[in-house]
This record gives sequence, C-alpha cells and structure tokens, in this order.
Amino acid sequence: MSSTLAAVTRTAGVLWVRELAGLFRTTTKTILWAAGGGLGAALALGLVLAMVAAQSAAGPIPRELGETMLRTVGSRPVPSSAR
Repeated sequence: MSSTLAAVTRTAGVLWVRELAGLFRTTTKTILWAAGGGLGAALALGLVLAMVAAQSAAGPIPRELGETMLRTVGSRPVPSSAR
C-alpha cells in the first residue's frame, strides 16, 4: 500500500471513530472495543454455523458441489443489470 493511501486510510479511520464517539457521547476507546467485540461475535457465529453445517452433512460432499463451492469462494458478485 502506498504511503499516501495509508495516510488517507488512517485519517479516515480516525475521523470515523471520532464521529461515532461524538454521536454516542462516549470515548474513542469504547468505540474501538465495541467494534472489536462485534468482529469477535461475528467470527464466533461464523465458526458455530460452520461447525453445525459440517456436522449435519450426511456423508461426503459430492465432487460437483465441492468444486462449485471452491469456485465461488474467490469470486466477486456479478452486478445486476435489473433496476
């Protein structure tokens, strides 16, 4: 990442955290802790859902489904032309 882009990203992040802290009338430290807690909760939920899905799968995953899953992991969403 270039130094200019890094500086812009860092500045935008600081301004965003300060804006939220002012909006909720709290400190920036509280906002950062809440963001970290939200991220941790999302990761925990994803892990639990993955474990439940893995346990509920009866037998091995068919080869075609496995290949489709691997192809879609790195793919980007296709923009819709319907408006």
